[in-house]
Amino acid sequence: MKFKIPEIKIPKVNIPKLRRDENKAEPIVDEDAPVPDDEAAEDILDELEETEEQADEPAPAPQEKPKSYGMVISEDQLRIVWAGEIGFSLLIVLASVLIAIAS
Repeated sequence: MKFKIPEIKIPKVNIPKLRRDENKAEPIVDEDAPVPDDEAAEDILDELEETEEQADEPAPAPQEKPKSYGMVISEDQLRIVWAGEIGFSLLIVLASVLIAIAS
């Protein structure tokens, strides 16, 4: 038995190649922004050097966290809460067993 397998044709897409050499000669300049002169460039470099020097300084010691005024539960209160949760879960199990038996 011979099967006829269709031939898959990939459509050709016309994508133009990038021409990088044409735009290389002239950089894009924003007309609104002034072009910095040599003195301004030196000032910027000096500022960068100062920030690098400041980054080398050790970080200040971390401060202690302020005490939170949240809820504080003692161990006796926690036992009561756990007993309530366990009792409630046993009640739910009992109810689900009764529902399963009834249906």
